[in-house]
Amino acid sequence: MALHDEILREIVAGRIPWRFKLCDLKRNPIPGTNPVRYSLGYGEYAENTINTIPRNHSVRPDGSEPGNYVRKGRRPAFSWYGEGEYELVLDCQHNLDNVNPEDEEFDLCEGDQEALILGNRGGNSRGPLAINVDEDLILRIAKSIPDPDPAAIIVRYIAEKPFQPYYRRKPHGLIRHGWGERLMAYLWPTPDRDWQIVCSRVAQLSLEIQQAIRKLDHCSDDSVAAEELLDAFRGTCVWGCVKLPESSPHALAIEVLQVWKALSSGREPPPGSRLNSAWTKLYSFALPEKCVIYDSRVAAAVTAILDPVMESFSPCHKWQPYVALGTVPGRGGSRPRDLRWDWPDGYRAWTSQMAANLLCRAVLDELNRQAASQHDCRKLDALTSWTLREMEAVLFMEGY
Repeated sequence: MALHDEILREIVAGRIPWRFKLCDLKRNPIPGTNPVRYSLGYGEYAENTINTIPRNHSVRPDGSEPGNYVRKGRRPAFSWYGEGEYELVLDCQHNLDNVNPEDEEFDLCEGDQEALILGNRGGNSRGPLAINVDEDLILRIAKSIPDPDPAAIIVRYIAEKPFQPYYRRKPHGLIRHGWGERLMAYLWPTPDRDWQIVCSRVAQLSLEIQQAIRKLDHCSDDSVAAEELLDAFRGTCVWGCVKLPESSPHALAIEVLQVWKALSSGREPPPGSRLNSAWTKLYSFALPEKCVIYDSRVAAAVTAILDPVMESFSPCHKWQPYVALGTVPGRGGSRPRDLRWDWPDGYRAWTSQMAANLLCRAVLDELNRQAASQHDCRKLDALTSWTLREMEAVLFMEGY
């Protein structure tokens, strides 16, 4: 893979900072190599390569002082801040020649043109994993509920269905039982990034986004707050392995403030408001008690669990708030899934996102209600209520 992509892998794994220096790329010299080579991601690079590629493929943040290859017409892959300090350009075209088809980190992307790494993989294409949904269990749970409720079905299914975590399409770790154990089985994007580590990063990003939006709400022309929002959004996209869809702090501030105000009051955002796997993360971090990250994994989990009962369930009054809930395309694992019900297309659809917000909040309420009496619905610490992020993380793993 290209050096750019291996640096991205290191950033996502938390091993080097987002704004890095060349010395950060030389932390792991390979013993016995002469001249010395350095391990970076899954690659090995000579010192001269590390010293020259970033500058040759970079420009200043204002577009000035292009490197040699940029002057020759190549798109910049790095922003150069001087003194050996760089940031990745998230919307550059990545080299796909050596992408490993088993790379889970780079295969969990939602929808067309969403991923940091996309393209024709030729002979590397593969079908999804077999769907592992216990339809008999779902039907039994539905029949046991006097007034069928989609949230209750989802909560009981996750509680009762044994869960086998996967990594790179292979079983990873022990089979888990119940909501609490499933949360502890969370990993993203690699096994060394468990829920405790990811939760800390998500909390930090959420705080940065919320603080920037509050400043913009007080003064919409606050250019410093707009830059802070863009930096937090960039960090969110790096964490989520998705492409940064907006690089103008001014444009981002205007759009996000409008959407945030609408979502805060329970209204659908105004026409033209963008939505994809990056934006859903941004707004979920901005409004952590109202919005769910409705990406391909969460969508696959929710629709697959409810699909066996939809023919009889869809006319019920309890389903009516969620009729716009749709599917979201994705790659890797068991996405897309073969579903019998004619689900709407939820990709880039605010109606689907709003329905997902309602349904997942209902799932959270039901989960916390059942946790009071059902051991399989409790967190392992058994001390605190479930949050939307924690419930969402369990659905995320179920959706692989």
